[in-house]
Amino acid sequence: MKTRMSLFLCFAVALAFASGCASTPYRIAFSPDATPQLKSDNVSGVIALEKEQIGSSHEAATPKFGLGMFPGAPPLSGGLPGGRGLSLSVSGYIDVSAIKAAAKARKNMEAAVESGRNSLSDYSFEQVLADAFTKRFAGAGGMQAALSTIVISKNTALSEIPKLVNNASGDAVVVVFVRYFMSPDLYNVVLEAEVVVSAKSDALRKIATMEFYDGNDVPVLYRNTIQTAWRIPGVDKTAKLAPEEVVAKWTDENAAKLRAALDAAASELAELVRWDLEQPARENYGDSGATVAMEFYSLSPTRKIGEGTVYRHENNRLWLRDKDGRLFAQ
Repeated sequence: MKTRMSLFLCFAVALAFASGCASTPYRIAFSPDATPQLKSDNVSGVIALEKEQIGSSHEAATPKFGLGMFPGAPPLSGGLPGGRGLSLSVSGYIDVSAIKAAAKARKNMEAAVESGRNSLSDYSFEQVLADAFTKRFAGAGGMQAALSTIVISKNTALSEIPKLVNNASGDAVVVVFVRYFMSPDLYNVVLEAEVVVSAKSDALRKIATMEFYDGNDVPVLYRNTIQTAWRIPGVDKTAKLAPEEVVAKWTDENAAKLRAALDAAASELAELVRWDLEQPARENYGDSGATVAMEFYSLSPTRKIGEGTVYRHENNRLWLRDKDGRLFAQ
């Protein structure tokens, strides 16, 4: 009885904790107070790729029940990079057949994606990203700063963000940490970016918010997580193809379709970052407008699904916000 009551209390405390966190925006808006402190030619950029090669995403292999898996609820582990908190889940039964099926599906998907990577051997996605951000941040406007230089950092861990900030020059540095991978069904290219504008000058550090990244304080002027999922053109999802058949479609003709999707996703990511830098802070990002179901992909086994408020609907693309300010495009 004692054990059962203890588990109940832990669950109740964790639920209360999650409810309290749900109203706290993850997004830190760029402050208008920072604009006068910026020199338009003295803001550097860093494009950091977690891996050089495109990855894959898969659903959890082990069925489990956790507070962070509720639609719209933040994971108690802090969820996205930079968060602090505790991790708590209540385990359910173990379905051995489901585990085996998930493991087989993952193995097939990994093999299919691996065979497709060879078609991108002469494609520099990091340079595509750098070119997209150079073009988008070429002139002053909004945050009144163009990127004077852009450095590419390949095979970089998220924990290295403090190091990237310290090594950068200028009054401020824009760090765009990118993971890029295929969606679980292999029909979409997904870019997940942790975007941080960090203060370098003394004047900007005074108005920055200190945030933790891998145990290190980083003076943050802006922060958000931005995801764009871009459908690979010319691949019919209704055909219900096997993973290797889908890959064969987007690797045909030297992976022309896959390259086109990556180019478009990189361009949109740069546009999303630029646009979001100019948007004001809000206490609740999900209190108005139409909502649409969205998928939040992650390289961790958990896939989170929720609803986002529609902010833009143009050219068959939707821009959505989660309640904590995270930005999605699909």
